[in-house]
Amino acid sequence: MPSASQPLCTVFVSLPDCRLLSVRRLSPTLTVAGLRERIELLAGLPANSFTLHYGHQALGDTDTCYHRDGAVLKLCLQPQFLDTYRAVVARDTQPLLHLCMTSAGPGETTGNDDIAQGLFALLSASSLGDVRLIRKLIGSGAISNGSNNRLVGNRYIA
Repeated sequence: MPSASQPLCTVFVSLPDCRLLSVRRLSPTLTVAGLRERIELLAGLPANSFTLHYGHQALGDTDTCYHRDGAVLKLCLQPQFLDTYRAVVARDTQPLLHLCMTSAGPGETTGNDDIAQGLFALLSASSLGDVRLIRKLIGSGAISNGSNNRLVGNRYIA
């Protein structure tokens, strides 16, 4: 718990779709890694899919929120997630369904990137509240089945 000399702070996060997210009641000793986890809960974007920038400087996971009260941070998606996010925001189902329909042939495995893209699309659509897109993505296999296997296309992959 912060002392009286360390009051709780607030930061604002500029999301890729131009929404501004307010993250409040942060301890000044909270690390950027912890802040990314809070943003994941609030914005629905997986913490490992983005970095945070203050001005033109990327913040490291061990940096703290100290001296950043009222700051505006920019959320920058990892390059491999940009096209997927843009398609979700534009409600462009064709490239998203293509991601989810990627499946392995006999004796092949599907890469983790395909699984990550499908789940990222699902989480992004959820954060925007697009129920129609969520249903299409789930119907196309963009969600895990709750076990160690993942449903990709019409196949479960270990």
